[in-house]
Amino acid sequence: MRKRPPSFLGVHVDRASVKHWEQWLKPNHWLQKGSFDPALHYQTRAQAALWQEVFQRHAPLAQRRVLRLYRSLAQAIAQRYQGTVLRVVSLGVGTGTKERWVLQELHRNDNELEWVPVDASLPLLLEATVPRRLPPLQRLFPLLADFREAPRWSQSLQKELGAKPTVYTLFGLLPNYRPREFFPVLRKMLGEKDRAWVSANLVPGGSRTQSDYKKAVESVLSQYDNSETRRWLTEILREWGLQYGVNDCQVSLVPDGILYAISVTVTWKGKVGKMATQESIPDAGTKNLELFRSYRYTPELFEQTVREFKLHLRNSWIAPSQEEGIWEVSLP
Repeated sequence: MRKRPPSFLGVHVDRASVKHWEQWLKPNHWLQKGSFDPALHYQTRAQAALWQEVFQRHAPLAQRRVLRLYRSLAQAIAQRYQGTVLRVVSLGVGTGTKERWVLQELHRNDNELEWVPVDASLPLLLEATVPRRLPPLQRLFPLLADFREAPRWSQSLQKELGAKPTVYTLFGLLPNYRPREFFPVLRKMLGEKDRAWVSANLVPGGSRTQSDYKKAVESVLSQYDNSETRRWLTEILREWGLQYGVNDCQVSLVPDGILYAISVTVTWKGKVGKMATQESIPDAGTKNLELFRSYRYTPELFEQTVREFKLHLRNSWIAPSQEEGIWEVSLP
C-alpha cells in the first residue's frame, strides 16, 4: 500500500474493493444471477438499522453465556500475547459488539492495542468505532474493504502500519458464505505465524447423525422466518422499486455437500419489466431470487470442513448451549 488509502469520515477505503463494488450499482447483475452478495444487505443506514433489530431480537449472542464465551477467548489471547503491542484485525466487524468484548479484556491484561476493524458497510463501521465505546487504543484504523480482497489488503496493512504480532477475528462472517468461498480466502490471507479466530453458528443440542443435524437446523428456522428478518432482507428490493413484483419470502433448508444452509428466497409474481432504476430485467420472471443464505454447523462438521481446506485447528471455545463456537485456525 504505497499510497495511503483514501479516507471518508475517518474510515480508510480500499480502492480495489470499491472497484469490485461498482457492479453493486448494477442491480440487473444480481437479479440475473438469482442470488445476492451478502454484503448488499448492509449498505445503507436503513439496512443497517433493520439488521440491528434482527440481531437484537433473534441472535443467540444476546445471552450472557455467549458473552462469557468471548471473554474466555479474550483471556486466552491476552495470556499468549501478554506484554506485547498487539494488532487486532477484525473482519466483518458489523457493530463491533463481540470485538469490543475482546478488546476490553485484552486492555485489562495490559496489552497495548492497535485495532483494524474491517467491513463492507460504512454505516456499521462507523457504529463500531464510536470512540466512547472503545478501550484505549494505540491506533485505530477502520477499513472499508471486501472480505474477498483480504489476501491482498492484509499484506498491504503490514507495509502501511508496520509489522507487529497480528491476530485476526472473523466473528459472524462465516455463516453468510459458502465454505468454498470463505476458507480459500482465509488460507491465502494467513501468514506462517498468523492466527485467526473464527466463529460459527452452531445447531443447539449436538447432532450425532445427519438426520439429527437436519432436525437441529430446522429447529432454528424461526430465527430467520420472522417479520424483522423479512423487512431487513427485502429492504434492497424496496430501494430498487421491486417490492411489489415479488411474493412473500420463503424460508427453507438447502443441502450443500455435508452441510445445511437456511435459504431465504422470493419468487417473481410475473413479468417485472423495468425497475426504479429504469434497467430492464430479461427473463427475471422465470427465476427464484435467493436473498440470503446462512450456514449452520456442528463442531464436528466445522472441524471437518476446515481440514478439507488444508487449515490447522488449534483450540476451540464452545458455548454451553452449543449455539455458537469459536476456533483458533492457522496454516499447517
